[in-house]
Amino acid sequence: MVVSQIMSALSTKQSEQKTARSDDEKPAVPALEMAINIKEICVHFMESLAGVADTAERALRPAQSLDTDALLSLRLQKLKVNMSATDGGSITSVDLAKFKFGYSNDDIISLDQSLQMRASVRDAFPSAGSDVSLKIIQ
Repeated sequence: MVVSQIMSALSTKQSEQKTARSDDEKPAVPALEMAINIKEICVHFMESLAGVADTAERALRPAQSLDTDALLSLRLQKLKVNMSATDGGSITSVDLAKFKFGYSNDDIISLDQSLQMRASVRDAFPSAGSDVSLKIIQ
């Protein structure tokens, strides 16, 4: 949502610049491009969160073990978001290499290119180099 607001603000500035110029001039407006590459994101949904107050007493005592188990975890690997805006519109593409959501020892949903697919689905779609690929043209 933040990225779309940035792109809309930049596109309105470009449209204001176009109206200010005369019709005889042919403006050379470069395309706006933005790329976000994230190696890995891991989010753990914990059973409980223990609060710890920083006091002088705590500094002298040995560290307590805060053993809380993660109920669920979400892992995204090699997330790439590319956005480009031109005069005709904007193109947004999202590529994700691995997506895992589940328990600590078992996945509920897992999209992994290295895993074997069933024969009924394997040849239906060509491999795009990532498990999740999305392209939006506006």
